[in-house]
Amino acid sequence: MNYQEILPSDLLKPFIHVYAIIDENMAFNQPLLTQIPPGLGTAIIFFSKKETRISMESSRKSLEDIPSAYILPHFDKSYKVGFGGVMTFIAVIFRPGKLRKLFNLSMNNIINRLFSFDELNLPELKMIYAEIQKEHNNNAKVALLTSFFEKKLNHDSFSTDLVDQIITEMLTFPGLHINDLAEKLNKSERQIRRAFKEGMGITPKTFQKIVRINNAIRLIHSDKAMKLTEIAYEAGYFDHSHFNAEFRAFIGKSPKVYVKNNNLFVDIFHWREEVG
Repeated sequence: MNYQEILPSDLLKPFIHVYAIIDENMAFNQPLLTQIPPGLGTAIIFFSKKETRISMESSRKSLEDIPSAYILPHFDKSYKVGFGGVMTFIAVIFRPGKLRKLFNLSMNNIINRLFSFDELNLPELKMIYAEIQKEHNNNAKVALLTSFFEKKLNHDSFSTDLVDQIITEMLTFPGLHINDLAEKLNKSERQIRRAFKEGMGITPKTFQKIVRINNAIRLIHSDKAMKLTEIAYEAGYFDHSHFNAEFRAFIGKSPKVYVKNNNLFVDIFHWREEVG
């Protein structure tokens, strides 16, 4: 499978983690079903081929068709997506909390499913998607996206609000208790929870769990020869049993089984510090 990563421009690095691109000419006759853990960042996905068929497992446990371009918000658990036909797409992976800054979005209630551009009243994304469809070169597509996102930047984009402060603290200290966080930021716990839910769509406690899960996934993917017990402590868990229970709750399988059945899509959609 032809997978490529392109870094954003210097101006966009505080907002975009990476452009992840899959350009696969082989057709999948049967849907390729993959389970993806919740990531720290949100994303915008643009599929490029009309032959692509995409579906997602709903709450009714069946695969339902989804748009060929959409917003991937936060999920509070892992989710299953099926791909069929010819699979070619660009995923714009945003850093935690930054999609909302570029589009001035409240992410409250924008969780746990994929959202079309129409649903979120983002016609400008439909326009840039149409422009991308005209290009056949991936670098040209990324250049169009770079120009589009750079034009979205303004003074407010670079300002630091309470949600940004909470994210920074939780990424740095994934085991930090909410009451300690509130005291550190000179806010009440209620203010912390309300602001974060409005800005991110999930609670601070859920985000903390996602931070730890993604820390663990990053360590599993790393070149370090680490035992699962070592991964648990370095990821921010107090003990291995807590790690195992939380991993099962979010991913739907144990860390040991996850390691054996890992796949490329997990590579793309979970948060990593390093980009090749």
